[in-house]
Amino acid sequence: MRFCLGFELVFFPLYFGIGALTAASGRARGFYFDWELAIPRVDWMVVPYLLVIPAFLLPILHLDARRIDALGRQAIVAVLVAAVVFVLLPGRIGYGPQPAEGLFAPLLGFVAMVDTPHNTLPSLHVVCAVLIYRACGEAAGRAVALGYWAWLGLTVASTVLVHQHHLADVASAIALAAVIRRLLPIPKAVAVDDGVRPGAGGA
Repeated sequence: MRFCLGFELVFFPLYFGIGALTAASGRARGFYFDWELAIPRVDWMVVPYLLVIPAFLLPILHLDARRIDALGRQAIVAVLVAAVVFVLLPGRIGYGPQPAEGLFAPLLGFVAMVDTPHNTLPSLHVVCAVLIYRACGEAAGRAVALGYWAWLGLTVASTVLVHQHHLADVASAIALAAVIRRLLPIPKAVAVDDGVRPGAGGA
């Protein structure tokens, strides 16, 4: 599971470490318009929001080892670039606390407990979702690819609708993912005749 392990070794220390430093510094500011705070929270959107976690296993189904490694490099570079931005432009969520009730309350509580209110711009949630779903969609059949595109749209929207990010966070994340994909492209699949079976690589 090289992809997941390599990402986690970079992500967790930087994300939570910088988040703690930002909270202690008192320099955080909100990158949002006041009217965005009127966007209602949609509790069921916590489901696509959290399903980005198991999505890190999707490359095993679609990509060979060489392409998984390339995707891993993309994700690690995304974290490193975002970490620099977090330090230079420390952000915070503008939404106030909202009590959660009903079916999705435990999931919303989990998100509130785990996610830091800082490290907002760009949204690493969106960056990783774009990199993973696009890479897998490009390697999958048309029907599966369309499903990934639709789910990607839900995932991106969920970051705002569960009040974990603002529109600037989403836009900057999509732009960062596009730049990384251009500068660090994933190689084409190796043909079976070349001795490598597509999709047979480890993660």
